[in-house]
Amino acid sequence: MARDIREFDPKALAAIDADMWVAYYNHRFFRLFVLLLKLNYPHFRPNPAHTLQGAYHSAMAAIVFRRTKGHEDRDTTLKHLERFYELMAAHSVQSFDYKNAAELELKWWLVDRYPERYTTSRATALAEGMAVIYNMPATKLEEYGKKRAAAMELLGTYHHDTKAFVDWDMLRKLLSEAYTGLHQAVWAD
Repeated sequence: MARDIREFDPKALAAIDADMWVAYYNHRFFRLFVLLLKLNYPHFRPNPAHTLQGAYHSAMAAIVFRRTKGHEDRDTTLKHLERFYELMAAHSVQSFDYKNAAELELKWWLVDRYPERYTTSRATALAEGMAVIYNMPATKLEEYGKKRAAAMELLGTYHHDTKAFVDWDMLRKLLSEAYTGLHQAVWAD
Protein backbone atom coordinates (compact mmCIF):
# COMPACT_ATOMS: atom_id res chain seq x y z
CA MET A 1 0.00 0.00 0.00
CA ALA A 2 1.48 3.35 -1.04
CA ARG A 3 1.76 6.21 1.45
CA ASP A 4 1.93 9.94 1.12
CA ILE A 5 5.49 10.69 2.28
CA ARG A 6 4.40 14.18 3.27
CA GLU A 7 2.43 12.65 6.14
CA PHE A 8 4.82 12.62 9.05
CA ASP A 9 4.96 13.93 12.59
CA PRO A 10 7.84 16.43 12.55
CA LYS A 11 8.41 16.28 16.32
CA ALA A 12 8.50 12.47 16.37
CA LEU A 13 10.77 12.37 13.32
CA ALA A 14 13.15 14.89 14.90
CA ALA A 15 13.30 12.85 18.12
CA ILE A 16 14.13 9.64 16.25
CA ASP A 17 16.69 11.44 14.08
CA ALA A 18 18.42 12.89 17.15
CA ASP A 19 18.53 9.47 18.79
CA MET A 20 19.97 8.04 15.57
CA TRP A 21 22.74 10.65 15.63
CA VAL A 22 23.62 9.67 19.20
CA ALA A 23 23.72 6.00 18.20
CA TYR A 24 25.72 6.67 15.01
CA TYR A 25 28.33 8.89 16.63
CA ASN A 26 28.74 6.50 19.56
CA HIS A 27 29.09 3.44 17.30
CA ARG A 28 25.94 1.84 18.70
CA PHE A 29 24.95 0.27 15.40
CA PHE A 30 22.35 -2.18 16.69
CA ARG A 31 20.59 0.75 18.37
CA LEU A 32 20.81 2.64 15.08
CA PHE A 33 19.14 -0.29 13.30
CA VAL A 34 16.32 -0.41 15.88
CA LEU A 35 15.76 3.33 15.47
CA LEU A 36 15.69 2.95 11.69
CA LEU A 37 13.01 0.29 12.10
CA LYS A 38 11.03 2.83 14.12
CA LEU A 39 11.64 5.51 11.50
CA ASN A 40 10.69 3.28 8.57
CA TYR A 41 7.63 1.60 10.07
CA PRO A 42 5.16 4.43 9.39
CA HIS A 43 6.28 4.54 5.77
CA PHE A 44 6.10 0.80 5.02
CA ARG A 45 3.25 -0.14 7.33
CA PRO A 46 1.70 -2.69 7.33
CA ASN A 47 4.54 -4.61 5.62
CA PRO A 48 7.11 -5.80 8.19
CA ALA A 49 9.38 -7.27 5.49
CA HIS A 50 9.74 -3.91 3.75
CA THR A 51 10.25 -2.16 7.08
CA LEU A 52 13.12 -4.58 7.83
CA GLN A 53 14.61 -4.19 4.34
CA GLY A 54 14.48 -0.41 4.54
CA ALA A 55 16.08 -0.36 7.99
CA TYR A 56 18.73 -2.87 6.90
CA HIS A 57 19.81 -0.93 3.82
CA SER A 58 19.78 2.47 5.49
CA ALA A 59 21.69 1.08 8.51
CA MET A 60 24.24 -0.69 6.32
CA ALA A 61 24.85 2.49 4.32
CA ALA A 62 25.49 4.41 7.57
CA ILE A 63 27.68 1.68 9.06
CA VAL A 64 29.82 1.31 5.94
CA PHE A 65 30.20 5.07 5.68
CA ARG A 66 31.07 5.43 9.38
CA ARG A 67 33.60 2.60 9.40
CA THR A 68 35.39 3.67 6.22
CA LYS A 69 36.13 7.26 7.19
CA GLY A 70 39.16 8.46 5.27
CA HIS A 71 38.85 5.68 2.70
CA GLU A 72 35.12 5.77 1.99
CA ASP A 73 33.57 2.79 0.24
CA ARG A 74 31.40 4.95 -1.99
CA ASP A 75 30.09 2.07 -4.12
CA THR A 76 28.86 -0.08 -1.23
CA THR A 77 27.39 2.91 0.60
CA LEU A 78 25.61 4.07 -2.55
CA LYS A 79 24.33 0.56 -3.31
CA HIS A 80 22.60 0.41 0.08
CA LEU A 81 21.25 3.95 -0.24
CA GLU A 82 19.84 3.15 -3.69
CA ARG A 83 18.13 0.03 -2.41
CA PHE A 84 16.61 1.97 0.47
CA TYR A 85 15.33 4.81 -1.72
CA GLU A 86 14.10 2.39 -4.40
CA LEU A 87 12.01 0.65 -1.76
CA MET A 88 10.78 3.98 -0.40
CA ALA A 89 9.86 5.23 -3.89
CA ALA A 90 7.98 2.01 -4.62
CA HIS A 91 5.80 2.57 -1.54
CA SER A 92 5.20 6.26 -2.01
CA VAL A 93 2.20 7.94 -3.60
CA GLN A 94 4.61 10.56 -4.97
CA SER A 95 7.18 9.27 -7.41
CA PHE A 96 10.76 10.45 -7.19
CA ASP A 97 14.12 9.60 -8.73
CA TYR A 98 15.46 7.14 -6.16
CA LYS A 99 18.94 7.00 -7.72
CA ASN A 100 19.28 10.76 -7.56
CA ALA A 101 17.96 10.74 -3.98
CA ALA A 102 20.65 8.19 -3.03
CA GLU A 103 23.40 10.20 -4.76
CA LEU A 104 22.31 13.39 -3.00
CA GLU A 105 22.11 11.62 0.38
CA LEU A 106 25.69 10.42 -0.02
CA LYS A 107 26.69 13.90 -1.20
CA TRP A 108 25.47 15.57 1.99
CA TRP A 109 27.18 12.90 4.07
CA LEU A 110 30.43 13.72 2.30
CA VAL A 111 29.85 17.49 2.53
CA ASP A 112 29.26 17.06 6.25
CA ARG A 113 32.38 14.94 6.70
CA TYR A 114 34.65 17.04 4.46
CA PRO A 115 33.15 20.55 4.21
CA GLU A 116 36.50 21.99 3.12
CA ARG A 117 36.43 19.86 -0.07
CA TYR A 118 33.09 21.15 -1.33
CA THR A 119 31.75 24.46 -2.54
CA THR A 120 28.25 23.31 -1.57
CA SER A 121 27.28 24.09 2.01
CA ARG A 122 25.76 21.52 4.35
CA ALA A 123 22.49 23.46 4.30
CA THR A 124 22.31 23.45 0.50
CA ALA A 125 23.25 19.77 0.23
CA LEU A 126 20.54 18.84 2.74
CA ALA A 127 17.90 20.96 0.98
CA GLU A 128 18.83 19.50 -2.42
CA GLY A 129 18.48 15.95 -1.10
CA MET A 130 15.02 16.53 0.33
CA ALA A 131 13.94 18.51 -2.72
CA VAL A 132 14.39 15.43 -4.93
CA ILE A 133 12.31 13.26 -2.62
CA TYR A 134 9.48 15.78 -2.40
CA ASN A 135 9.72 16.96 -6.03
CA MET A 136 10.09 20.61 -5.16
CA PRO A 137 12.69 23.34 -5.59
CA ALA A 138 15.50 23.22 -3.04
CA THR A 139 14.98 26.93 -2.42
CA LYS A 140 11.71 26.08 -0.64
CA LEU A 141 13.64 23.91 1.79
CA GLU A 142 16.36 26.40 2.72
CA GLU A 143 15.13 26.78 6.30
CA TYR A 144 15.09 23.00 6.77
CA GLY A 145 18.63 22.81 5.40
CA LYS A 146 19.90 25.64 7.61
CA LYS A 147 18.43 24.22 10.82
CA ARG A 148 19.61 20.68 10.15
CA ALA A 149 23.07 21.94 9.16
CA ALA A 150 23.23 23.98 12.38
CA ALA A 151 22.47 20.78 14.30
CA MET A 152 25.29 19.00 12.46
CA GLU A 153 27.70 21.79 13.24
CA LEU A 154 27.07 21.29 16.96
CA LEU A 155 28.82 17.95 16.63
CA GLY A 156 32.05 19.61 15.51
CA THR A 157 34.79 17.04 15.87
CA TYR A 158 32.85 14.88 18.35
CA HIS A 159 34.03 11.30 18.55
CA HIS A 160 32.67 8.65 20.90
CA ASP A 161 35.98 8.05 22.66
CA THR A 162 36.67 11.69 23.53
CA LYS A 163 35.33 13.85 26.30
CA ALA A 164 34.03 16.44 23.82
CA PHE A 165 30.74 17.97 24.91
CA VAL A 166 27.79 18.03 22.55
CA ASP A 167 24.72 20.05 23.45
CA TRP A 168 22.30 17.25 22.58
CA ASP A 169 19.33 19.30 23.82
CA MET A 170 20.14 22.10 21.40
CA LEU A 171 20.67 19.54 18.64
CA ARG A 172 17.21 18.10 19.34
CA LYS A 173 15.68 21.60 19.28
CA LEU A 174 17.30 22.41 15.92
CA LEU A 175 16.18 19.11 14.41
CA SER A 176 12.64 19.73 15.65
CA GLU A 177 12.67 23.15 13.99
CA ALA A 178 14.16 21.64 10.81
CA TYR A 179 11.48 18.96 10.47
CA THR A 180 8.71 21.37 11.39
CA GLY A 181 9.93 23.63 8.57
CA LEU A 182 10.14 20.68 6.19
CA HIS A 183 6.60 19.63 7.06
CA GLN A 184 5.28 23.14 6.46
CA ALA A 185 7.15 23.44 3.15
CA VAL A 186 5.94 20.15 1.68
CA TRP A 187 2.32 20.99 2.53
CA ALA A 188 2.54 24.59 1.27
CA ASP A 189 2.41 23.52 -2.37
